[in-house]
Amino acid sequence: MQEIVDVLRELPHVDSPAAASAETVAADVARGHRALIRRRRNRIAGSSLVVAAVAAMVVGVTQFGPAGSRPTAAGESGTTTQQAPRIQLVAFTGTQPAGFRVDTVPADWQVISSNRNEFVVVPPGADSSSALPMVVGSQGAEAEGSSVSYDGRIAVTLQGMSRLPSETPVTKVSVNGRDGLLGHAKGGVIWLIFSDAAGKKVLVQVPTSVGLTTDQVVSFAQGITVTSDAHSVGG
Repeated sequence: MQEIVDVLRELPHVDSPAAASAETVAADVARGHRALIRRRRNRIAGSSLVVAAVAAMVVGVTQFGPAGSRPTAAGESGTTTQQAPRIQLVAFTGTQPAGFRVDTVPADWQVISSNRNEFVVVPPGADSSSALPMVVGSQGAEAEGSSVSYDGRIAVTLQGMSRLPSETPVTKVSVNGRDGLLGHAKGGVIWLIFSDAAGKKVLVQVPTSVGLTTDQVVSFAQGITVTSDAHSVGG
């Protein structure tokens, strides 16, 4: 009611010494109601415009970021985490090893040992020295006859006396239609043991840090052929 009184006070009045008639009062009240309705509509419309403007600002900041910023393109540094591309297997074009012929190797990896005992490749930029024999047996036996370390490297040998630790979960896989066992040895290394067409047991060692998937490890193993010159590490 107070709003109507305020509106009536703001309406222009015609000075008249005579008392207002009932019709005049009714007309004034009607005008006051209409003015009040207009005021409320204008207030609501103004509030809606403010809300819409704020929403538009929020959307703009969310999509485009603060002033002067722009989306980070692939390969550029920024706050968005970019996943590293998965390593790819490519055709091996080097001199084939005497003991183990291979079809594929990880892209840009370097062969550091290829003889009748082993086939070993290292990632780009890794130390390619041929020292430090690797402990390959699950019981801690050293790899006698090996001249390189398998640490951080992919290696192919005959299984010999090496066994998967009894406590490791083992996954059965198929390598060229023959059964294989895939598990983890000590030191964060994936082991894949399988038989070739002649019944020789082959051991593939791949560090988990390389990033090959299980399917890629199996694919790599499917491209391995054991020659008649292959010897087990240690004789």
